[in-house]
Parts: sequence; structure tokens; C-alpha cells
Amino acid sequence: MFDPTADRLLFIVSITGILIKGIEPTWFFWAVGAREVVIGGTIAIATVVFKMQRFDVTWWGKMATFLLMFAIPGFMLGASDFPGHSAFLVASWILAVPGLVLSYYTAITYVPTIRQSLRAGRAARG
Repeated sequence: MFDPTADRLLFIVSITGILIKGIEPTWFFWAVGAREVVIGGTIAIATVVFKMQRFDVTWWGKMATFLLMFAIPGFMLGASDFPGHSAFLVASWILAVPGLVLSYYTAITYVPTIRQSLRAGRAARG
């Protein structure tokens, strides 16, 4: 139940540190962070205030998280003087682009699911 929330918090905290440090590509980190704040905030408000029913994360959402979980630290290693840092940078780009696209795609596909879960929560209350 808390796994998606923990993933969002991990992204938000790590991206905040990365942005403070000034690691590139900042546009990518802003795009991931904005998506996590909007989706996380929406789900938190819908759950706490409107008693939304819990719903499962999709396979595509899990895949997006998986790709981003490897791309983000890869960008950090790519920005370092770690041996092979260039390989980490290349691998990060290979993972980051589909991960970002999938994360926004799943955010859009969650809209009807959130609506249905809100309706189910209202019906259960009432």
C-alpha cells in the first residue's frame, strides 16, 4: 500500500538534492519531480479528503518507476569522475527517455482510475 508513496518520496527527495547540486539534465529532473508532486498530491488529497478507494499501480507504471530508478542515479554517476562515468551517462539517457514518457503516459491513464476510485469511495461512505 505504501510502496508507490515511498517511490514518490524517494524521487522527490533525491531530485531535490540533485537540483540543488546542479547536476544535468535539470529539465529532466524538473519533469520527473513535477509529475511526482502532481500525481502524489492528487492521490494524497483524493485519499485523505475524499476517501478514495485504493487502486493498484499498472504494469506500465511499475516499468516507468523501474527505468527512472536506474536513470536518476546513473545521471549522478555520469556527472562524477567515477571510472566509466560516460557509460553511466549513456545508459541513463537510454533508460530516462522511455521512463519519462511512460511516467507521463501512466499519469494520464490514471485519471479515469482515480475518478472511478473516488466514486467507489463516495458510494462506500454513503
